[in-house]
Amino acid sequence: FLAVTFLWTGCAKQTANQMPVDESGSPILVDLAGQFQISKAYFDMALDRVPIIFQGQFQDAAGKREYLERLVVEAVFYLEGKRRKYYRKKEYQHTLDLRLYAGVLDELRKDMESKIPVTEEEVRAEYDRTIKKNREKRTYENFHDAIERGLVQKRLKQQYEDKKEELLKEWKVVFHYDLLARMDPATTPQDQLPKLEDVLADGENYRYTVGQLLKRIDQAPEEAKEKLRQNKNPDKMLDFVVREDVLFTYAVRQGLDKTASYAMRKQIMEVATLSLITRHEVISDDIVATIEEGKKVYEENPALFTRGTSSIPWEEAKDRAMAEATARKKLEAGRTLAKSLMRHRYPTTYYEANIEKYFN
Repeated sequence: FLAVTFLWTGCAKQTANQMPVDESGSPILVDLAGQFQISKAYFDMALDRVPIIFQGQFQDAAGKREYLERLVVEAVFYLEGKRRKYYRKKEYQHTLDLRLYAGVLDELRKDMESKIPVTEEEVRAEYDRTIKKNREKRTYENFHDAIERGLVQKRLKQQYEDKKEELLKEWKVVFHYDLLARMDPATTPQDQLPKLEDVLADGENYRYTVGQLLKRIDQAPEEAKEKLRQNKNPDKMLDFVVREDVLFTYAVRQGLDKTASYAMRKQIMEVATLSLITRHEVISDDIVATIEEGKKVYEENPALFTRGTSSIPWEEAKDRAMAEATARKKLEAGRTLAKSLMRHRYPTTYYEANIEKYFN
């Protein structure tokens, strides 16, 4: 926390008493050069995209401030990307399209999650079932929220999969695996290759075409494309993408891509995507953590490397620790550059009264 405070001193304007709100009434936490604002609502939804396993490090006041600084860095590179017109890059549009598609499914999950009831009795029963030792330290009160969240997520995962099967039956979706088999130019004569409009799966008021599948493959990151090239079970791949698309189509028909919540989710994804592209352009890919730095992350963050109540051995956790250490190292490199951009191009105002009120 001290390091973060030191980093931003001298390049950000601190305001002691102002408590502005945006047009929706959400408190504004940070303003970047009058061009972009991070509100409390934006912060909350952005934090929600962090995987649950990592959210714990951003729950107290210092952790929230740390995450706010990450969002500021992200916003700085977003603004710089707009200035350099990186949104014209094909990579940006492909990545954004995939994220927007996933964003609609996230809205569906949130809608499902809001309807999942968990009783106090169920939370207590799960605590009694899973927490057997050291209860004087691992109290019910301290574990309550995590257990409740875990029960909700478990039921959400099942409901999400069940909804796919329900829709497939309701829409009477049929898969055309024979057409999929003909998509390989290495085994199919040129004149027999499927056309873009040919249907790989269809049902009542639903179609999934060759063109849709090829577009999804084209938009995928290179590592995902490589997995697809090595895939020895294309039927399974078609099953997965169609089942996801059935849910996506259902969510759109429910209007979940038109909600205020999705509008903000879309903005967050646009900012994150352009920021990512910009950092790839301006920050060296040669930044990689050393073994010592990986071990330091492993030793100083035991909560990230546990399974149940046991610590994951270094050899098993090594890859994840190295990835986390590299991400942190690149984050610091990004912060250094962001500090310069904030000083010279994007003067930044922190509304400390709002930050203190909502982070403490």
